[in-house]
Amino acid sequence: MYDVVSSLEKIVKDTFGIAVDIAITVPVFEFGDCTTNCALQLSRQLKKSPREIAEKIVSVLEDEKLTWFASAKVEGPGFINIVFKDNFLFSFVEVSTMNYEKGNEYVLEYSCPNAFKELHAGHLYQTIAGDSIARLLEHLGAKVHRTNFGGDVGLHVAKAMWGIVNTFSGEDPLQLSEIDENDRPKFLSKSYVMGAAAYENDAIAQAEIDVLNKRIYELHNNNDRESGFAKIYWTCRQWSYDYFNKFYSYLGAEPFRFYAESETAPVGLDLVEKGLREKIFVE
Repeated sequence: MYDVVSSLEKIVKDTFGIAVDIAITVPVFEFGDCTTNCALQLSRQLKKSPREIAEKIVSVLEDEKLTWFASAKVEGPGFINIVFKDNFLFSFVEVSTMNYEKGNEYVLEYSCPNAFKELHAGHLYQTIAGDSIARLLEHLGAKVHRTNFGGDVGLHVAKAMWGIVNTFSGEDPLQLSEIDENDRPKFLSKSYVMGAAAYENDAIAQAEIDVLNKRIYELHNNNDRESGFAKIYWTCRQWSYDYFNKFYSYLGAEPFRFYAESETAPVGLDLVEKGLREKIFVE
């Protein structure tokens, strides 16, 4: 940021005849890329209002056509909020990191929605932020592996499956055909909410959901795709993945390597069991 500070100090020196060390800070995003309170510092020496000084500095900035300067605005008693040109921001990042990033390799995990549940604002934020970071790293020469971890087993799935089974009054996968394609995400979300509420408020439902939780792990262990319960599970899991992919496509996010919890849990268990045998871990 040397160019920015030195340019501002030169403007103050040429305009007001005063040498001053100018400090810049990063404001809240909506106010610009940097801000300075130098007008407030100069007010007593110049015997002028900070806002008048700030407006003069901004007018000079606009006349100077500096390579880094896009716009500026005076706020409050005399703060100057400055926006940089895009190419300046990119060059600043590249100069700072070009030698560091080339040849580096990253595994970047973000977004991470769970099957059988609805997407929310957190997934939107994580997906945009993660994809942006990945693109910046790639722009600087790094290799990035985009990964996405999601729970397709666990208590939340059991709660959703309980809601589905009780909505259908039984484990009948044929009733899934009654759900319109556009209504599938909302159906899964409502089923999860139904099961979550039952788990908290109904002891009988809680016991039933705990049993379903074990059954979900068992159908993975046994590769069951034929029972009515399994067909409901695999179909609804795919509905979730279709919903996620549509969301990513809409945002223009780059593809991920998706890791399902059912895929990674056995690997983790094997590592823990090995650690127990080798006395790395204590049970």
